[in-house]
Amino acid sequence: MSKTREQLISQIAEELKILGSGQVLSIEDRAKIEDVIEPVMAELTTRDIIGGIDLSAIPLEFFIPLGQIIARHAAIPFGMTDQEMQVYVANAASAEARILAMTLPRATGQRAQPEYM
Repeated sequence: MSKTREQLISQIAEELKILGSGQVLSIEDRAKIEDVIEPVMAELTTRDIIGGIDLSAIPLEFFIPLGQIIARHAAIPFGMTDQEMQVYVANAASAEARILAMTLPRATGQRAQPEYM
């Protein structure tokens, strides 16, 4: 199962607490979020945090952490306070650590077989 880019945008708006119950995201607010998605994804790929994610089919395990990371960058144009920004920065750092933990290779516990030349 996976989530879509539209669902990611809604998740980011929810993380930023810019929507009231039952409200629809304005065109301007949506544009502010859209403007940071691709640059943040490019940065995450360059930093080897995560790469190759198709935003039309985001794996569930990456959905919330990605929303938190992108929300940290999207918060700037929304004029968040310093205290709010500290929360977004902490959430994004935690999300990056969770993604890394999910993507790092794990030891199998099996002994490597030597290759003779």
